[in-house]
Amino acid sequence: MRVDNYEIYDDGRVEVTRTKDKTNTYTYHDADGATRDLVTYNKRDIKDSKGNTVELVDLSTVDPSLLLITDNAKAQGFTYLQEDFVAAVLGAAGHFTADDLNGMARNYGDYGLQTTQLTDKNGKHSGHGGKLGEYADIRYGSSYPSMSQAIGVGDKNYSEYFSNQIVKSLNSLGFNNPYSILTENSSGNGPALPRTNFVAPKNGQNFHHKHHMHIQKLNKSKFSFK
Repeated sequence: MRVDNYEIYDDGRVEVTRTKDKTNTYTYHDADGATRDLVTYNKRDIKDSKGNTVELVDLSTVDPSLLLITDNAKAQGFTYLQEDFVAAVLGAAGHFTADDLNGMARNYGDYGLQTTQLTDKNGKHSGHGGKLGEYADIRYGSSYPSMSQAIGVGDKNYSEYFSNQIVKSLNSLGFNNPYSILTENSSGNGPALPRTNFVAPKNGQNFHHKHHMHIQKLNKSKFSFK
């Protein structure tokens, strides 16, 4: 039986071939036409509140040079995403790691995007409901891309340049709806980066997006399905 195929392009197009198996294969095509195999992953079916089937992909085996999932996220089982959402996240990671970043070349062994939480095997993500499997927390850019470390806006190792490059890559793969990317500046009163949005914490709570970008509300206008 054929696997689902996702052909992901540098310009944001995603071509999807649907099948009825339990794996998905993702491939990234960079701006020069070169391809990168983003690997085949297992998936599971769940039902949403309306009885609709949602297919979740387990990214626990993803290459950390593309997408690093923190040990804590893995230990808590936050390694799943809805299958189309996976294409956008892995595509953004492929876009980010393929870019020469304005002469700031990335070295072999550098991590790609880093996530502190995806969703669990039931599609749940802390503090968010609604779209099962369609939420993720992405670390801000670091001045030291070969290190796995917590990064807060304004920290010594925080890189506004790399953070903006991450946003650029996420935007290009469909995270460009209003409130698709939530960030928070060091004062806690607005977004940390252009092309992102800010949601104020509830009364009595501390910062909630100062240490990661939260992504959601994927725009699928460039997805085509067979």
